[in-house]
Amino acid sequence: MTALAFLVALVLPPEPDVSAWVGNLGHARYVVREHAMKRLSETNAARQLIAATHSPDAETSRRASVALGAIVEREAAALEPVPEMDSAWRDVTGHYYDASKAPPAMQECLVAAFVTPVSDPNPVPYRAYYAATRAWVRQQLAHGTSAPLLRLVLAEMHRRDADFLARSGHGEDAALVVDADAYRRGK
Repeated sequence: MTALAFLVALVLPPEPDVSAWVGNLGHARYVVREHAMKRLSETNAARQLIAATHSPDAETSRRASVALGAIVEREAAALEPVPEMDSAWRDVTGHYYDASKAPPAMQECLVAAFVTPVSDPNPVPYRAYYAATRAWVRQQLAHGTSAPLLRLVLAEMHRRDADFLARSGHGEDAALVVDADAYRRGK
């Protein structure tokens, strides 16, 4: 082992043993199951947890779902603020959008957001569009899409939102504009 490799091994934390933790979700001892679920919730092991949700062992499946839910919520919160859903298919030059051009998963989230009542004492204009984006982000994370990839998609949606608001004369909504480049960098 070279000196550099030795120093790196001392400085970097060891890789978590995700497969062992997933295996422990169905362990006979409660404390072992709890420890595994807590550790998995703190990692980015979404793909392994997605597979574990299909385990024939009910306890493993349930605990994998709980840990996956914690990861999804943590990563979704880190992706805030989200843009309006319709910015994904908005034609910024023509000042219109056609929801039929949206991918089916986005259409489902958009419909659900409009039929679900939202109790908000300080309503944001077009809040159903933001709720739809949040639902879509959570859905994508729960299916294994990485947060960095979603950040790139959401940054492009923010850029389209800003272009649309600038071109359409919706000056009252200027406070909703997010700097897409800063967002993409995670700032």
